[in-house]
Amino acid sequence: MKTTKADFRLFKETFLMWQQRLGLTQYDVVFQHVEIDGRYAEITIQQLGKLATVRLNSDTGNEYLETDVRTHAKHEAMHLLLSRLAWLGQTRYLENHDLEEEEEAIVRRLEKVLV
Repeated sequence: MKTTKADFRLFKETFLMWQQRLGLTQYDVVFQHVEIDGRYAEITIQQLGKLATVRLNSDTGNEYLETDVRTHAKHEAMHLLLSRLAWLGQTRYLENHDLEEEEEAIVRRLEKVLV
């Protein structure tokens, strides 16, 4: 099944809405509507440059989307929310407080959204 330009537009709008709601505005975001092997959507993040590339699969083959594009956009925004924590976990050297600070930042963001 091919995703349409309208699907892609809705995907972008939804992702940007969640980026705002989660307070992740420090990231520049680039969107791509391309074929992705085995996924409906994906995100890659360059933490140091604060750049996120978010992709929606343009052709899911014979498979139908399990959920609508809004759900996939929200899912990728959640990956952006947790990306710094994951990046810190892979860093060789951390200050004692780095993980705790990032965890607290995530909790504060979620407090604003989960009312």
